[in-house]
Amino acid sequence: MWRQRMEGKSSLTWYKGKTTPKYGEYTELCGLLHKYMRPTDAILVAGCGNSTLSADLYRVGYSQITSVDNSEVVIRQMRDKYKQQCPKMEWLKMDLSAMDFEDGSFSCVLDKAALDALMTDASLPVIEFIDKYLNVTLNQGSPLKHVCTGCVVKVSLWPPPLYVTFQTGFRQ
Repeated sequence: MWRQRMEGKSSLTWYKGKTTPKYGEYTELCGLLHKYMRPTDAILVAGCGNSTLSADLYRVGYSQITSVDNSEVVIRQMRDKYKQQCPKMEWLKMDLSAMDFEDGSFSCVLDKAALDALMTDASLPVIEFIDKYLNVTLNQGSPLKHVCTGCVVKVSLWPPPLYVTFQTGFRQ
């Protein structure tokens, strides 16, 4: 299902439509994002999909961005689409529950709908997968250090309505 969906040409905006809410685009989220994220942050965009958010952030000065997704198709498309405009940005195919970054590689984790997409039901395998995802992406191996020095930005429709969560700890 995901491979077929991602092979389409347009970017995927969750819940876009007249009768259902949607996740915000960069222009709608930038005020909040810029309040907590710094241009010097090393940012992990978890489950980037083919959203333009990573490239939009890059264009305004956030140059240390690593965007990951489990779809080889979408990573190839995004790499090709933005290789000229965003030469320092990394696009990596990776399982969100088994990423192999060193602890502390990122000072900010940005999740725009990844967790929502993973929450398909309440079965034990899904819950275990979500647990791995949260431990790997949000904790970065050192939960206390991460909460004290970094930030986690979660854009979600779960539970409705749209909300943005920032965990910034003691960040100055």
